[in-house]
Amino acid sequence: MSVGHLDAIAPPVAADGKPFVLPNSFPGEVLLNFTGCSDKLSPAERFGGDDFGLQVVGAAGDSSFIVEFIDGVFLAGGHIEWEGGSYGSSVYMELHAPASTVKDPASPNTGNCNLVPIAQGVNLIVPAVPGTGSKDLDVVIPIPSNDNETNDPTGYWNYSEPWIGNGTVSAGSPGASKYNLLDIPLELAHFAKIHLMRDTGARDMIAPAIKPKWVLPEWKMKVVLHNGDTNKTIRLAWDLLVARRKSV
Repeated sequence: MSVGHLDAIAPPVAADGKPFVLPNSFPGEVLLNFTGCSDKLSPAERFGGDDFGLQVVGAAGDSSFIVEFIDGVFLAGGHIEWEGGSYGSSVYMELHAPASTVKDPASPNTGNCNLVPIAQGVNLIVPAVPGTGSKDLDVVIPIPSNDNETNDPTGYWNYSEPWIGNGTVSAGSPGASKYNLLDIPLELAHFAKIHLMRDTGARDMIAPAIKPKWVLPEWKMKVVLHNGDTNKTIRLAWDLLVARRKSV
């Protein structure tokens, strides 16, 4: 191949000779997806679930929707449109982890984990020496555990973090692993609370230079629509910008 041919396919540059650079914080193995629906969980089907939409008809109050995916996704932003907005009406979106659960082993003290109370009614689930624990893991929902200042891992469990489907949890180094298990649900992130004051409106919520949030398939996104005017019916629809690994 000649040098002249290489010059012909060189990337474009600015007037000062510097190459154009666009921020991209996604790994190279993922594909962008614009979606207005969840996945179907059973049988598993990508984008086969319910459409993203909420309404409150002629009454003050709330309506909610759970967003679920069968794989891990990078959440990069979204778009909402509404009609029937009023003063006091709003929508918020949060990410939460359901509670992990345990069960009694087949024989006493032969399980793989123990419960450690850390607050009233809250237990940390920690690995046990194999075959000596008071409980066995049942439904596991890993939650990140790290030091707020150093970001060093402080948990008790490892998680395989697959691109496709749910991962597997295994005992890690105590106090130095990436994930914990709790027997209560936990809010992980509060993405937005937006006032819907106009009768109709739309809003994009995308910041390309911001690192997207990695959402495990075990986690759930909850959207809550609040109607602040009993004389109005408020309706909301939205789309999400996500990236996920190609499966076929």
